[in-house]
Amino acid sequence: MKSKTRREVAALEALEEAGIEGKIMKKSLGAYNYQKILRSGQSQACRVTVYALQVTTQHDSWREQDQRSSQWFVWDAAAAAVNEPGLTRLIKRFAKSARASGGDIAVATAESPDAVEGLLLENAIAE
Repeated sequence: MKSKTRREVAALEALEEAGIEGKIMKKSLGAYNYQKILRSGQSQACRVTVYALQVTTQHDSWREQDQRSSQWFVWDAAAAAVNEPGLTRLIKRFAKSARASGGDIAVATAESPDAVEGLLLENAIAE
């Protein structure tokens, strides 16, 4: 995925990992750092850039549905459901601006180019 932008990776991961498609916003919502635990048990430092995705399609089946689940949350529950404090802050900040403008929006993330590959917030988020 090195030939793709972070936005493109985030959109692709949203489709593969949650079965959602839509219009990904050009500007990121922000970024946070976390330690990714690899299958080997080792950890790898990652910087995650978060993008908003205006969902237009939710598929009944998708590539990684046997490995992941997709679930819609209200904003406060979404912020409480994630384990990364940096992501929680981004969700809360985004929720405040989304409430002002309205609409259902999911949050997809893409890891930095130093990481193994892209990542999607495991649960799609909507008001």
